[in-house]
Amino acid sequence: MRFRTENPLDSTGTNPDALDARATRALPLDDVAEPEAAPPTPGVGRRLALNTLIVGGAFVLSRVLGLVREAVIAGQFGLSDQLDAYIAAFRIPDTLFLLIIGGAVGSAFIPVFTSLMSKGDGSAAWNLAATLINASAVLLSLGGLLLGLLAEPLVGAVLFPGRPPEQQALVVDLTRIILLSPL
Repeated sequence: MRFRTENPLDSTGTNPDALDARATRALPLDDVAEPEAAPPTPGVGRRLALNTLIVGGAFVLSRVLGLVREAVIAGQFGLSDQLDAYIAAFRIPDTLFLLIIGGAVGSAFIPVFTSLMSKGDGSAAWNLAATLINASAVLLSLGGLLLGLLAEPLVGAVLFPGRPPEQQALVVDLTRIILLSPL
C-alpha cells in the first residue's frame, strides 16, 4: 500500500495531539483524491481545426507553387540539358525535405499536437513543437551535409548515369546549392 505523509499541525501551527510540532503521520494514498485536469477552454477544438486547416492549406499551396515554379523554369529553359540538370539536382533536396518535414509533420506532429492542445496541455504541446523544429533543423543540416559530400557518387550512379561528365558536374553543383533550400 502506498502512503503519503501529512503534517497534523492545525491552522495555528500547533499540534494538539503531539508534543513535537514536527510530528507527522502516514495516511493511505487511497484516501487522497487525484486532482482533475483542467477542462479544455471553449473553442479550443475550433481553433485546432482552423490551425490544422492552415497547415494543410499551406502544404497544398506549397505544392501548387512548386508546379508553377516548374512551369516557369520549363518555359525559360525549354527542353534543354540545363533543365534536365536542374530537375535531377532538385530530386535529392526535395526528397530529403519531404522525408524529414513532410513525414514528421503530417503523420506524427499534427495529431499529437492537436491531442495535447485539446487536453489543455499547451505547455507540452509547445515543447513538442520546439523539439520538432530543432530536431528537423539538425536532421536537415546533417542530411544536407552528408548528401552534399556524397552528391558526386549519387549523381553518377543513381540520378544521372550515362550522361556526359560536364552535365553530371552541373548536376552535382546544382544539388549542393539546392541542398541549402530546405533550411
